[in-house]
Amino acid sequence: MKIAEQKYKKREIALEEIKAGTYEGYIWRKSAERPELYSDGLKNSNKKSALDIEALKKALKADNDGFIVEAAFVDLASKESLHIRQLGKELKIYCVNLAEVEGNEAFKCIDHELRMAKNKEQIILFKEIWALVEAGNNEFKAAAFEPMGWAFAGFKNPKNEQ
Repeated sequence: MKIAEQKYKKREIALEEIKAGTYEGYIWRKSAERPELYSDGLKNSNKKSALDIEALKKALKADNDGFIVEAAFVDLASKESLHIRQLGKELKIYCVNLAEVEGNEAFKCIDHELRMAKNKEQIILFKEIWALVEAGNNEFKAAAFEPMGWAFAGFKNPKNEQ
């Protein structure tokens, strides 16, 4: 069995390290009743257009809009998935490339559809990812899957049916 390589696992990155692309997703700020949705494929009257890399960075830096409770974005072309939380004034950005883990025998991906809180008509897609790691001790060598985390995979809509 192939053990999951560290370079494919979920990793923390800086805002400047987000790769170029067109991202769909959401930002939920403490001051907002509902998350802001960004997508070109949604049939939702409250959504905004998907964001290019510069617009995404600008939206995340906009501290006059309030504290970010949670944000999640995915570039559907490259399958780069971002999960963002704000701790104090610092943004914590976690990244996983779904294209690198899907179909890779060192990972297991389980699809989930969840209804968005405060926006029950909108379904969001997540992947639960498990990574194969070495287990056991010196006498007994084995491998086992352990949870790596969740990754945002987009919105369920005509453009992104899964």
